[in-house]
Amino acid sequence: MTQNSETGTYYHNAANLSVKVANGQCSLVFAANKQVDDTVSQLAQGTVSMVYTVPAGVDVTSRVEADGLRYFRIAIKAPVAAL
Repeated sequence: MTQNSETGTYYHNAANLSVKVANGQCSLVFAANKQVDDTVSQLAQGTVSMVYTVPAGVDVTSRVEADGLRYFRIAIKAPVAAL
C-alpha cells in the first residue's frame, strides 16, 4: 500500500481500494462490479459473526464513477472511549 502524503489515505493499486483513518473515523473505499444490494448483502454476510464488535454509526454509500465502476465507501466512527 502507498500513502498519500497530503491526505494520509493509503491506496492499494492492485486491489483498487483505499483506507483512511482520521478524526476518529475509518473509511474504506473500493470498486465492485456488482449491484448495490448484492454487494451490501455480501458485506453483511462477511460480518455476521462480528456484528457485536462493530460500533454504531456505520455509513455505506456508493456511486458510479466515470470509469464505469461502482465505488463503495464504508465508514465507521470510533466510539468516544476509543478516541
